[in-house]
Amino acid sequence: MLYDPNVLKTVPDCRLALKRATQAGEVDFVKPLYVRLAQLGGVGYSDPLEAAFHSLLAVYEQTLKRGRASRVRKKLHDLGGGTTAVEQILMDWCLANKMSSGFERLVKFGLKDRVGEYIVGIDFPGRFSPEVVEAARAKLIRYEIVTPDELTQLIARPRN
Repeated sequence: MLYDPNVLKTVPDCRLALKRATQAGEVDFVKPLYVRLAQLGGVGYSDPLEAAFHSLLAVYEQTLKRGRASRVRKKLHDLGGGTTAVEQILMDWCLANKMSSGFERLVKFGLKDRVGEYIVGIDFPGRFSPEVVEAARAKLIRYEIVTPDELTQLIARPRN
């Protein structure tokens, strides 16, 4: 093992560790580094939904060759940034008929609990309209991110 992910304190440190672990063929160590990157990506946001979104964005960007989700960042900027912009982007993703490339990449990397639909349908359903929450949950089931039984268990669990 190259690093203890929990000692990494910044997103750039985590990205460097991911690069090194990948180059060294330490495939079992890559997912814990992605989890740590997700934790660090949400640091500094007072709103938990906004922190979850930026956590998702940090991980997604790491899966890209360019390392920057330009369209997402542009939309976030165009909508004025902040929680309202994050909510709008998440709603748009959930109501879209197909899954986004970000959705596909996060699932491919084993980070299904980081996709926007999971954030909306399971982690923060009270922040969205019933229509958006149902669309998010239906997508999670349709794309086999969770089974109907798992979904029932996840939504019944106590919230923080």
